[in-house]
Amino acid sequence: MINACIIGSGHGKHIHEKALSLIRDCKVKIYNKQVDSKLNLTNINNNNTDFTIIASPTYTHTSLIKKLITKEIPFICEKPAGLSIEELEYIKKIITKSSLANCFAYQFRYDPWLKKVKNILDNKLIGVILEVHIIWNSKRSIKINPKSWKNKSSMGGGIIWNYIPHIIDYLSWTINSKKELIKNLKINSDNENNFMRRINFSMIISDIIVKVQVSNNEKKNFGHKILFKGLNGRIKLNWAFPYKTNNCELELQTNKLKKIKVLKKSQEVFSNYDNRLLPTYLMLKDFIKLIKNSGSKNKLANIDDAIFIHKNLRKINRKISDKKN
Repeated sequence: MINACIIGSGHGKHIHEKALSLIRDCKVKIYNKQVDSKLNLTNINNNNTDFTIIASPTYTHTSLIKKLITKEIPFICEKPAGLSIEELEYIKKIITKSSLANCFAYQFRYDPWLKKVKNILDNKLIGVILEVHIIWNSKRSIKINPKSWKNKSSMGGGIIWNYIPHIIDYLSWTINSKKELIKNLKINSDNENNFMRRINFSMIISDIIVKVQVSNNEKKNFGHKILFKGLNGRIKLNWAFPYKTNNCELELQTNKLKKIKVLKKSQEVFSNYDNRLLPTYLMLKDFIKLIKNSGSKNKLANIDDAIFIHKNLRKINRKISDKKN
């Protein structure tokens, strides 16, 4: 029996708890639905918990990581893993000494469609990649209290801390294996420079032009789309709204357009679920293998990945600050 603990509700309850419920012999406990200011973890110890998922507000991440390391409890931390590079670099030193199992929840690495895209790119079916275009636009469906941390960038609220980390990670995983920092960053003009809810920018990663448009405040849900333009063709990946697994689409165009079927027979049970559930389930299964020492495919994002993402976020946040001034 695996005993898992989730700190926080929200994404932790709706996605992580559901994913864990689908794993055989796994028992889950939600702890601290509203995380208190003291981050009291008295009831969590390595006698009753095999691993803990940190799915609490962003500003609590690094404090919770340090407490779990002290208790010697393996952990998975949701993105973006706090707000400070320096804190993460300090945590890296502790983790290196302790060899405690850990990972960071960049589940797009386990998305079957993105995995297929990586396979196509690795086999150079569209030749040298020239450009990548990303659009991730959603309609805000719930009203957030103005006093909530989600409305404060300094506490990890807004699209920079919530959407952009995933984009940086899946780009580094698919086209930036050398982990080169972004360069030639340009924040484009926008009708409403509200960087908490909308951003439009371009950058260069590994000599590839990348254009990004992200918003969570549109009148309609346009979905999450990635277009890879290569010398010999293109790949179009679309996580269409509503965000269900069976609404994912992948097209490859070389000499002719080809729609690619991705979902395995065994994965079809996820068809009508939130499309984050399947990759989260696969990621959690890999992490459980890791803590059991029974082998892992090792696509799990590690502390170095988290630090790399933060270095890029710092560049973007500084550019936005310059834009505002």
